[in-house]
Amino acid sequence: MSVTLRKELDTITQMRIIYIYGGIVNLENIETIIFNLMLAANEFKLEELTKRLETILIEDKAS
Repeated sequence: MSVTLRKELDTITQMRIIYIYGGIVNLENIETIIFNLMLAANEFKLEELTKRLETILIEDKAS
């Protein structure tokens, strides 16, 4: 369990760095950790990323 959690945290950290420096996040392959990424984005006050992730979650639930 801790190895899986650590891997997800590493992925979130990498995505956060890519977003901060490049403004780009590829969300196609991370459906299983979108919620965790949204929590991290919210914690670091990345409002644009938080809103985008909320939209993705809403659209996914609607379809």
